[in-house]
Amino acid sequence: AKEKFPEICKKILILDWDVHHGDGTQQIFYEDPSVLFISIHRFTKDFFPCTGRASEVGKGRGKGYNINIPLEQAGLGNQ
Repeated sequence: AKEKFPEICKKILILDWDVHHGDGTQQIFYEDPSVLFISIHRFTKDFFPCTGRASEVGKGRGKGYNINIPLEQAGLGNQ
């Protein structure tokens, strides 16, 4: 969208609300300040993909544009 409509599309928000962390999407936009990526997901040390800690906030110019909301409570799963 940014490339097709650069005059009107300055910022993008991606909200990933799923049982698994959006690790691939996070990796793509981790250093991009024009994309705010928010992931709400289950997180425990042994739950795939074992990424998505709240401390993963972006890097370089993208720092602060990556927000993880890990949920660690019982009862969250694939079913």
